[in-house]
Amino acid sequence: MEDSTAVMLLVPQSEAPENSNLEVIAGYKVHPLASKFPLIVGQEFDDLVEAAARAGRLYPVETHQGFLIDGRNRLRVQEELRRRDIEIELPVVEWEPTGDETVEEHIWSVNAIRRHQTPDQRAVLALEFFPAIREARQARQEASRFEKKGGDAAAVISPPPDGHAEKPRRTSAEKDAASSVGGLATLANCSNYKAGLAIALQQAVEAGEVSESDIAEVAAGKKALCDVVPRRKAGGKKKNRAAVWDEADDDELHFDGTPSLNEEATVSSPLEADIDRFLQMLLDETPVTEHRDACRLLKQKITAIEKQRGW
Repeated sequence: MEDSTAVMLLVPQSEAPENSNLEVIAGYKVHPLASKFPLIVGQEFDDLVEAAARAGRLYPVETHQGFLIDGRNRLRVQEELRRRDIEIELPVVEWEPTGDETVEEHIWSVNAIRRHQTPDQRAVLALEFFPAIREARQARQEASRFEKKGGDAAAVISPPPDGHAEKPRRTSAEKDAASSVGGLATLANCSNYKAGLAIALQQAVEAGEVSESDIAEVAAGKKALCDVVPRRKAGGKKKNRAAVWDEADDDELHFDGTPSLNEEATVSSPLEADIDRFLQMLLDETPVTEHRDACRLLKQKITAIEKQRGW
């Protein structure tokens, strides 16, 4: 009988992606999204090994449909201890969703919460998760509607009652949350400014302006977003990368209300640079849902000062 602590998992051929570049750790094929988080290395990893050796066991790793979704570093710890002829218990459990949680949301939550990451790191890592989580949520909602209507797809959408608007107006916070910038910022728990920079970096990679290694270095905490996002030359006309199409409303372009990359890139004096730093600090310290209000209040204050001083 196979030892319960043995680290082996045979992935059914029907469930294994065609991509042969999947990460494999101790025999486990790792879910592609779980691989996006950098592995723990150096002294931090050594400390984990020593702590596990003292405790004599590790927190369970999780699998889902034949793939490892949580526990890459714990498997590496177990392998290292085995090289030292130390056997410790490492339970393996099959993940079961809690409520409406998707596997994509679970992978993000257990990794983003457990690790000490900067807003820059979370913003870049969330780029990989945000589309997958949104697609999974939409698929789940469609399936739920279909089931509730007994499989009658035509009955899924019903017309609004007479005299009522077909779609209620959304608040600024709801628009932010629905937009790419706002949604990414909410997922990554960072400012809209950071989310806009992360999207700009992704677009720059797609345009061939920077390499994918830049994203990897930001994700690993080796570089800051503001250091790798391309900035337009003085007098140039590059488009504002911080502005993105709201995929929920294709006819509306949402700006996050924060300093755009255009504005930050055209710094022409030390005073302007100081103002840019102040605005970034202000928005980094303000909840994402209050960024529009913060910018509106700041604009009102500036107008009041100009009127008071007769400018």
